[in-house]
Amino acid sequence: MPESKPIGPEKLSLTARLIARMRKFGFDDAESQRLFKEWSEQKELESKDACDHITNNVERAIVYFASGYFEGAMQDLEDAAIQLFEEHHDELSNDLRDIADNIRLVSEAFEAADETGRKEIYKSRIEKGIAILREVITDIRKVYAKK
Repeated sequence: MPESKPIGPEKLSLTARLIARMRKFGFDDAESQRLFKEWSEQKELESKDACDHITNNVERAIVYFASGYFEGAMQDLEDAAIQLFEEHHDELSNDLRDIADNIRLVSEAFEAADETGRKEIYKSRIEKGIAILREVITDIRKVYAKK
């Protein structure tokens, strides 16, 4: 059986490279900011309607959440929740606000934990939160597809 080789950074998606860079070097790192700008511009070019703009906010929240930048994640979820509320999708808006509240709790636990605890929080709570946010994106797209 051939030996498997690790995937090099050039093979990772832009999103995966951005998250990895931000987790390792933080948001203020010049390369993190360059990747973030590239990622944001790509998302903006792909946006065609309100649904895309809302899901872009949620996707940016995922990037921030996965990177450990919890404040940014909460702000983007709040922005998406406001837009959903303004478009009379109250249930989805409330869901995003509840997730933002949970991110606040994760943030507090993450800040109080040592390195081992942070790794456990990442595996147990952040990965689950990301999966939930991806489900919400699917729900948002379904609602807008019905329009």
